[in-house]
This record gives sequence, structure tokens and C-alpha cells, in this order.
Amino acid sequence: MPQLNSPGFAYKDLTKGLWDILSAVIPPAEAMDILKASSELAIVGFTDVGITTKALISILKVYGDEIKGAADAANILYLTQLRGITTIEEISQNIGMVTSMAKMAGLSIDELAASLMTMTRMSIPTNVAVTALRNTMKTFLSPSQEAKEAADKFGLTLNTVTLRQKGLIGVI
Repeated sequence: MPQLNSPGFAYKDLTKGLWDILSAVIPPAEAMDILKASSELAIVGFTDVGITTKALISILKVYGDEIKGAADAANILYLTQLRGITTIEEISQNIGMVTSMAKMAGLSIDELAASLMTMTRMSIPTNVAVTALRNTMKTFLSPSQEAKEAADKFGLTLNTVTLRQKGLIGVI
């Protein structure tokens, strides 16, 4: 069992994080690993456990089949911060708004993270990058007639099959 008091977090913050994890119907056997990864991510991201816990829960709930666990999810968030121009706090506060839609559209967690890295590196604020990604996913999930016609001019079909086959970079 990890020693969660070693990072220097108050027990009430850790308890709140654990409550969020268990409230998300995550098995108790996995809860401590998530809390440990959240604590470590909060330290390297200069933020609090509550913020990082919610981000990890969001990623694990949606992309749990693609990643190896909480530590892997935390590493993805850390690398997104490291290679983009953003913070763990900004990513954590916004990632939940795009994960489900990105997964439905066929984006892997790596594509999603790479998109956020690239967009924020171009000085696009994290919340704007997430909104843009959501809108892009919406276009592929339920395109308007006008969008379909515009895409046809470029030989592109707006649907999730196209997005899954070509990837986000391939369709942009």
C-alpha cells in the first residue's frame, strides 16, 4: 500500500480524492493506485489532488481499455504538459469535456493528447483547444449538410469511419 502522506498533502484532500474515486464506481482495489498517481501528478503539476483525480478518473473511465492504469494516464497528462504550452491544472480542468466524444469518434488517447500538445504549443489556450477538438469531433459524429458538401469538394467523407481510418492528422 502506498504511503500517501509522504507527498505532504493534507489528509482531508486525500480523503476527498478517494471519495471522488469511489464515487466514480471504481473498484476499491484500484482506488489507492489512482490516488497515488493523482498525488504524484499534482506534485509535478503544481496543483492539487482533487483536480488531478478528476482528470485521471475521466481518462480511465473512457480510455481504460487503451491504457495500463492510473500511472499510465498520469504520464500521458504529464507529457501533454511537458510537450505543449499548458499546465496539469488546465489540462485536468478541461480533458473531461472531450474524452467521451473523442473516444466515440475513434480517437485514441495518444491522438487526443498529441492534438492538445500541438494546439497548445501553437499558443492556443487549453480550453480553446478542447473546444476546437470537441467541435471537430461533432462534425464527424453528426455533420451538417453544408459541412458534408464542403468536405465532398476535397474528397472527404465526414463520418467516424473516415476519422478512424485516416486519423485526426490525416483528415486535417
